Amino acid sequence: LTWGIQNYPAEHYVLAFGGHGGGWRGVITDDTSHSIITLPQLDEAMSAVKRATGIEQFDLLINDACLMSSVEYYDIMARHFDYSLASPEIVIDPALDMSLLIDLIKTDTSISELGSPLVNTYIERDILIKERPDSRYMTFASSQMDEMADLRRAIEAFARVVNSDPLTYAPLLGQARVNSYTYAKFLGSSNDSDVDLGHFMRQVIAYSADAPIITAAREVLRALEDVRIYGGAAEYARNYTSYYSIYFPRKSKDFDTNYFSDTPLKQWAEMLANYYNSTMPRLWSVDDSVLTYHPPMRPEVMITQSYPEIANAQNPP
Repeated sequence: LTWGIQNYPAEHYVLAFGGHGGGWRGVITDDTSHSIITLPQLDEAMSAVKRATGIEQFDLLINDACLMSSVEYYDIMARHFDYSLASPEIVIDPALDMSLLIDLIKTDTSISELGSPLVNTYIERDILIKERPDSRYMTFASSQMDEMADLRRAIEAFARVVNSDPLTYAPLLGQARVNSYTYAKFLGSSNDSDVDLGHFMRQVIAYSADAPIITAAREVLRALEDVRIYGGAAEYARNYTSYYSIYFPRKSKDFDTNYFSDTPLKQWAEMLANYYNSTMPRLWSVDDSVLTYHPPMRPEVMITQSYPEIANAQNPP
């Protein structure tokens, strides 16, 4: 990136990340080492490029990779980009039409208006017309990255409410999670970790009568609307998607402890640990240390009968 910018300077820059993606897990895999560029590594790399080139902010990020419309990923990328295009679902290769992008740029289409023609072409021409078995799940959206800070605050505020009394809120979270739309689930039961953030919050509102949690969920929904500029989805996904995912594995055993260190959503990470621990307490190993968010509980013991009335070593109770 630094070499390209220094040798081919421009007034505006569009960056396209291509390859396999995993949302908060990172993007662009190395098939020889089976590794991926993680969010901390990506943040470090983009910061280094900006320092070396003097660029304050890049104009547009195109994610030609699966599962990248992730709020954790976007919260990091908002530090470096004004706008972004991505899907929370798997992406068919090739994704957005780069020839169309060039044509739109030549007509002086503003960056904020690039999304709708690119998304519509992907959904209506490249996906639906091919009648693939997975076509009905496909989505893509354009986002305004400077709104991500408000979305992060809303998500963390929601998690903070839950963390104030995790045992009370655990049944509600479980009910909302079970009924939430998840991405890539049609590939198999193991792909059940990324839920649609908006659909999850709507489930919380539907199943709860608790004013603080309902208010917090509504704030997340409002912030999501402010982030999204334009979204397009095929028939089935259109009924459920808000176009943004967040990490919430259905089962504790599927939780990746790297999430604690890599996610910028620390309250949300703590909320997940609290939720799992409310039903199946466990210790979480992070960076050679052991952390537990399990709230202490005093056992309640009721003695209904004692025998014998007088106990001794030969006749123990």
